Amino acid sequence: MKVMTLPDMFSNKLCALLNRKNIVNRDIFDTWFLLSRQTIVNEKIIEERIGKSLQDYLQDCIEAIENLPDKSLLDGLGELVSSEMKTFVRNKLRSETILLLNFYKAFPILN
Repeated sequence: MKVMTLPDMFSNKLCALLNRKNIVNRDIFDTWFLLSRQTIVNEKIIEERIGKSLQDYLQDCIEAIENLPDKSLLDGLGELVSSEMKTFVRNKLRSETILLLNFYKAFPILN
């Protein structure tokens, strides 16, 4: 059975973050989750799908997440996470994701 590698899955998740009509909170959460586990990114997928360098695309992601209202971050996630994780999503998900995106922009973990 063919399965997608984790670096490819992560890269496609990053692409999905801004490729949808609107940003979906589960994409932010999944991005944070994979970033926090120092997941390798397949830079070629980003470049082929988005047409930008990894660093430029990560900057676009940072700017898009910075402009999201805090109150809406639980939309679509609240029923999927524990009450402890809800507190994290409300208070830290955006800032932690931006911090990790900046880290990956400066020090990408590539395959």
